[in-house]
Amino acid sequence: MKIKANGIIWPLLASLLFLCGLSAPVFAWGGCDPPCTGCCNCVYGSCVNNSSKCSGCCSCSNCSCVNGNCGGCCKCSACSCVGDNSQCDHNNCFYTCNDDCECVLCYGEPHKFCCFGNCCSFGQICCYGSCCDPECCDSWDCEHCVSGTCEPCLRSFANEEEWLACSNVVDYPDLEPTPNGCTWVPDNPTGCEHTSFESACNNHDNCYGTCNSFFSICNSQFRNATETICEALTGEEREECYDDCMYYADLYSDGVSELGAPWYNDAQVEQCACCDCN
Repeated sequence: MKIKANGIIWPLLASLLFLCGLSAPVFAWGGCDPPCTGCCNCVYGSCVNNSSKCSGCCSCSNCSCVNGNCGGCCKCSACSCVGDNSQCDHNNCFYTCNDDCECVLCYGEPHKFCCFGNCCSFGQICCYGSCCDPECCDSWDCEHCVSGTCEPCLRSFANEEEWLACSNVVDYPDLEPTPNGCTWVPDNPTGCEHTSFESACNNHDNCYGTCNSFFSICNSQFRNATETICEALTGEEREECYDDCMYYADLYSDGVSELGAPWYNDAQVEQCACCDCN
């Protein structure tokens, strides 16, 4: 028996061919005019999308191949799935999208450190906003990171203005104050056996030469020290020397409070340094 090429047979045959991903033949009767182009097939007189004509992660829409969806952190680019780091954690650079569309730690090397959007090289850590050798992160050494290596940034003061302008004043390495007693005035103004102010004056010099010490506190400690010397007098020496000792204790203490600022500033300039690596 002969099957006629009309009725319901042709539409069924064309639909089955499309569902199986095959290109339906274009028949003279029922063809597409104009002919289908791009990724479309002609099915029973109509152009129908066929994604099998595309490749990679593309799909067919309006007879043109367009990007489809990629899994994981990949995105579709030119009909291929490529890594897209923006789909990983935006808050740190530890994670990046690998070839398997998986977010991995610092390019798959967990021993590396993340530093402001960059993965540090092996052995480096993140400090002061850069990938550096670990010793650079010890602020006491007063070093900073330049192209991944440590460079010193400690500098001495040329004058009082530089000292006042420095944001991070530190002790100058291996430099100690040099006390010289009660400068320009007698160490023991009363002349009594136990009324010498030399130790109090030396401690006062040391205080002035200690970085970031306070001028007023140094002077207050000096007053207490001299008065303590006077208060320690006993017996006949106390009767003969106490009043004079207290007089000079007040005189010396008032003198450093009223006139000592320039010497305090000079000592800070000489004994201190600036650890400002900016």
